[in-house]
Amino acid sequence: MIRTSLAALFLASLAGTATAADLTAVQTVQKVVVSEDETGTTVEQLVDAVAVAPGDTVVYSLSYENSGDADADGVKLTMPVPAEVVLLEGSEITRGTTVTYSADGGASYAARADLEVVEGDTTRSALSDEITHIQWLFEDGIPAGEAGTVSFRGVLR
Repeated sequence: MIRTSLAALFLASLAGTATAADLTAVQTVQKVVVSEDETGTTVEQLVDAVAVAPGDTVVYSLSYENSGDADADGVKLTMPVPAEVVLLEGSEITRGTTVTYSADGGASYAARADLEVVEGDTTRSALSDEITHIQWLFEDGIPAGEAGTVSFRGVLR
């Protein structure tokens, strides 16, 4: 088993009347542990990703909160997908957001179906292991006093 740090950064860009101090986000990285209970039912638990190994599934989450008195409009939360992690397609928690992806280190973003990479003279659809960032746009903002979580799952290479 290898020990690795899977911390990633987030960027929050705000517009509107809420201040950056009113909107906070805390990232967690957890490992998925699958076991069976006494009845043979598969049980999934999330534990802190202190020690992980290739093939382990990890969950990257951003828990956000608008503690201010004003709504936060135009909020984008962005998380890099670490190079040692392959995104599990469709695992993104997207409640109330539009999700876009980057395959160029965060320089540009597109809907998953439109995400492309250029290889020489050819353009093709980006593969899961080429996604470098995920961005959540809160189209209706984050109302004052609201909290929630966005996340994605990946497999450690």
